[in-house]
Amino acid sequence: MKIMEIPGYRYPGAKPFESADTNLFFGRERDVASLMAYAQINPITVLHGKSGIGKTSLAHICSAKLATEHQADVCYIRFGTYISSAVDQTPLQKVILSLLHKVPAASELSKIQSRLPNLDFSLWHALKKREFSREANQGYLVLVFDQFEELFTYPSESIDAFASELGRIIAAAAPKEYENLAITNPETLSAKSWNALLSPPKIHILLLIRSDRLHLLNDISQYLPTVSNNSSGLDHYPRSKHGKL
Repeated sequence: MKIMEIPGYRYPGAKPFESADTNLFFGRERDVASLMAYAQINPITVLHGKSGIGKTSLAHICSAKLATEHQADVCYIRFGTYISSAVDQTPLQKVILSLLHKVPAASELSKIQSRLPNLDFSLWHALKKREFSREANQGYLVLVFDQFEELFTYPSESIDAFASELGRIIAAAAPKEYENLAITNPETLSAKSWNALLSPPKIHILLLIRSDRLHLLNDISQYLPTVSNNSSGLDHYPRSKHGKL
């Protein structure tokens, strides 16, 4: 029998810890507490460290705790390395599709879809559709971008399109189209729904990136000017009673 097939085995090897492995993950309590504190205070956090040091595992465990203790809604996203293809999706499209996966198509927001045809390319709208579909007692959304350095393998125009939309979310700037429609056709939605739609998304964004690729964030700093201010670095591998993992 392979080691990975042993139930509850302490070390997953190259495979990262998953959310279900919370009871097996220890030796990084301080890192977990620190990252959870960041997630509850800042709209965006950058977690950086060497390749293989455990960024993904830490994100999985923290996300599981946030989901359990704060009823957070967690969405994991990986862009994958860019491959030139006529059918290759842009980073923005991949994020929107991930957000809307398993989200019911019919919602109150569908009432404004025909009036604002560009909503298919709006990250704000995708976040709001997911937010409207969440249960009343569910908390904020945690959006985890694993191996964020992959974004920078895409064409510059695709990077800019995604980063500008993400910057809008961080700046809590609702699309002007919403505001205009709320003025010209207020009957389209209820006052409560308009207020929810125009309010900042309840979200925390976690970017996982290799330390040797951290400088790439400068390429999107015009859209995310504070992205480098909220960073947490992993500079050691986790340890247990038996030594280094």
